[in-house]
Amino acid sequence: MQKLKILLALVVLQQLIAAEPPKEPENLSKSEVAIFYTVRMSSINKVSSGEISSSVNAEADAATRSAKNNENEVDGSADEGVSKSQTSLKQAKGKFKEQESVTESSSETEVGDELTWKIDKVSKTAFGNGLLDRFTSKGFNDVLDGAEFESSTELDAAYGVGGDIPPAVWKQIVAEVRESEPSVKYLIVITLDLMIPANDPMTGFPVMTGKVSGTIKNLEGTGRARTFGGFADIEFKASAATQQDAKIRVVDWLAESAADEIITNIQ
Repeated sequence: MQKLKILLALVVLQQLIAAEPPKEPENLSKSEVAIFYTVRMSSINKVSSGEISSSVNAEADAATRSAKNNENEVDGSADEGVSKSQTSLKQAKGKFKEQESVTESSSETEVGDELTWKIDKVSKTAFGNGLLDRFTSKGFNDVLDGAEFESSTELDAAYGVGGDIPPAVWKQIVAEVRESEPSVKYLIVITLDLMIPANDPMTGFPVMTGKVSGTIKNLEGTGRARTFGGFADIEFKASAATQQDAKIRVVDWLAESAADEIITNIQ
């Protein structure tokens, strides 16, 4: 009986050894992802919208007024009054012609506010590090940093002046990634806009606001890259003792939030 138990135990053990180990579920952490990102900061510039000029001939105006006064004063006498009035008017006109070239000029400039944008290189580095760290913590071990591609410079140059990313820049990014890293499946471009700083009405501390958007393109196949997914305008506002501290809080929080949104889309 004891031998039979031992024999059965050996059979079960052999079956366990021969069995294949369970396969791990497929996960996109093994797939390659390229992440491009850019950060721009807004500001207000004072600009002139035009110049309004005016010219005044003071001496000529005074002569004309004098002639009119003399004309009114002599209105009571017919012959003599007309003669005096005509004489005064002729004198005034003559004086007006003599002083015609003497003018006093004044000008006014209309000033308005213009919203401008500029790439924030320091915040871009911090934002990119936050994105990549978040992807790594979620199991993506093979993520390419878009800042290492030449087309990243074109992305900054185009996005930094305001507006959306132009199609020509998209085309350049897709072509470079496909050519240099053909194994990449997902191309991700994330943009962060930092708004004009404000002050908290209660504490007086600086307040920074940021908005982040992202686009995912599938690079599999040839031809135009297909937009796979994305998100728009995740906004976060933070206040701190200094403007820089408030900005850091906004950048860090939005980097994690943007990465989580992208991961949700591609898993």
